[in-house]
Amino acid sequence: GGILDGFTLDVLGAHAQRLYGRMRMWCAVSWGLGSFVMGIVNDKFGFDWNFLLYFIFCFIQLITMGCCMKTTSSHEKKPSEHGDKSELKRCLSDIRTIAFLSEVFLFGMCMGVVEKG
Repeated sequence: GGILDGFTLDVLGAHAQRLYGRMRMWCAVSWGLGSFVMGIVNDKFGFDWNFLLYFIFCFIQLITMGCCMKTTSSHEKKPSEHGDKSELKRCLSDIRTIAFLSEVFLFGMCMGVVEKG
């Protein structure tokens, strides 16, 4: 998504941002090949395998990101020793943030009711 794209641009730095297009191209190629392979898996083994393989690949991605990615880029402020919670408090006290989180919570609850019924 957009957050990962922004982080990628930040990590690449100004000198290497021209490589971003190449990275996006290979992401699109891998997405296309993955869709093709999942179509074959879906035809041969059934739709339930989509969920299992999605879980496996997401787990691998989370482990890889947790082990290999830097937590801050070169442009970000390094966190203080005790952590800077003032920015989080400011964000969570904003009425727009509260409204957004309430809406997401409400929609999630409604989807649970729809799926249950």
